[in-house]
Amino acid sequence: MPLSREVLLKHSNDMIKWVLSLKKLSDCKWRTEIAEGKWTIAEIISHLHAWDYYMIDSRLSIHNGEFPSPPDVDEYNSFAAEYGRNETKGRVINTFINKRNKLNELLKGFEEDDLIIPFYRNYSILEYLEGTVEHDLHHKKQILRIID
Repeated sequence: MPLSREVLLKHSNDMIKWVLSLKKLSDCKWRTEIAEGKWTIAEIISHLHAWDYYMIDSRLSIHNGEFPSPPDVDEYNSFAAEYGRNETKGRVINTFINKRNKLNELLKGFEEDDLIIPFYRNYSILEYLEGTVEHDLHHKKQILRIID
């Protein structure tokens, strides 16, 4: 059974608070790779908001079922990482918060029945967004390993 809207919103709001707490990191730590040859914290947060944007623009805002083809994942991730490398910590964090708040507003706007019917590739909206939680937690765990 998929997570409820309330659980998804709580998770999302917890992520916003946690990402906001990353503002206290030194710029050096913010630009630290999570492992040799891997993304930095900045690049990971940028990666998260890029996929939020994709879900907002290319999935949840589509009401006629005519979803655009998914982007090339490696190319999309590369673009997101580049944004994280080239923007300030404040801008990357604020972009994450803005996109996640927009995602929350869209989620709140759906009727209860719309959340559980097939939406995309036979996934309901709740099932589709459940993957966001797993994705967030995966990257949060990576970041916590190097900042704790």
